[in-house]
Parts: sequence; structure tokens; C-alpha cells
Amino acid sequence: MKNNDNMSKNTIRVAPVLTVSLFIFFLIGLSVYLWMMIDRARGNPSVSIIAIIVGSVMLLVVPFLLFLYSFITMWSIVTIDEKGMHKALLKRFFKKTILWEEMVEIRTIRTIGSPWVFFSKSVISDMSLSRCKRRRDNIWVMYTQKLEKLVIHYSEKSMEVWQK
Repeated sequence: MKNNDNMSKNTIRVAPVLTVSLFIFFLIGLSVYLWMMIDRARGNPSVSIIAIIVGSVMLLVVPFLLFLYSFITMWSIVTIDEKGMHKALLKRFFKKTILWEEMVEIRTIRTIGSPWVFFSKSVISDMSLSRCKRRRDNIWVMYTQKLEKLVIHYSEKSMEVWQK
């Protein structure tokens, strides 16, 4: 049991706020769609077939696809330990590991919301946020103080990344 507690102390979700926000967005779209369908079932002719088709795409399909994308990319758990960083979705899917010895660069990119921190096996200093996220040889996480403390504790990398 002690090992499991230690593991939870060293884990961080990539961006849980975005995933939860998109899930709420999906639930709002679902409730509006259901209201529209119930209104149509009661015999209200103001809701046309075209409105149902367009509404189903806009209120169900698009929010669900956004939520699904955010779940796959941003609900993953990153575990930090003495060996390096390990990322996985539901402990089984999309596994990725970067050992501290393999890590070439740690880079912070500030955005309107929260900064993103990239841990990469290659040089990414001249790349944009979207190009850094598309690379397969890095792990990216939304910045938190817990992340900073864990990386400083386990890594021998320079602390200058946190001061940019």
C-alpha cells in the first residue's frame, strides 16, 4: 500500500482542466439536443428535420470529438521518478517513456492560460507550441508547482527552464 501512495505523489495529469471543461461542454450540448428532440416528439413543428441534423452535428458530434481528443491527449498520467518520465493513458494505452539520460531539452512555452512544459529527446528550442505538441519524442505537461518540485527533485537538468 505504501508503494501506491508514493506513486500517486509522483503523478500528474497532462491537462485535466481542459478535459473536464470539454466534458461539461459536451454535456451541455447533449442536454440542449435532448430538449430539442423532446420538443419535436411533443409535436412542436418549429424544430425541423434540418435543425435536428445540424443540431446533432453541432451539439453532439463536434463536442464529443473535442472531448475524445482531449481525453486521449490531455487526460494521460505522467509519472516522474528516479529513472525519468513515464506517460500513459489509463496505465495501458499510448505509453511513452523518456529517461533522464535521454532528455536533451526542457522547454517552457507560455500561453494565454497556463504555461506548457516540454521534456524532449531532441532540440525543440526554435519550434512553436503546435509543432512541439506534434513531436513524438517528447512529453508535454501543463505547468504546476508540483511538476516543478518533482522535476527539480529527480532531475539534474538546469533550473533555468523555470525562470523563463
